[in-house]
Amino acid sequence: MAKFIVALQVGGLMEDPEFRFCNFEEIEAETRAEAETMYNRKNKCDFFYGKCIGVNGEIYQNWVNEMQTVRR
Repeated sequence: MAKFIVALQVGGLMEDPEFRFCNFEEIEAETRAEAETMYNRKNKCDFFYGKCIGVNGEIYQNWVNEMQTVRR
């Protein structure tokens, strides 16, 4: 298992077009998808969703720039 860094991706709206991240958490999981799902369920995400942006203490810019896949 790895410790994935998952953060809430907000923005992308007409009145707030810039994407940004907040509420960072380390989630221990087998995969990025599992970490995002766990984050979304734990935080009851229903409009903005968690996105995995790093692993084991390192943030990866290419993960930050990827299109978001919603995992409920």
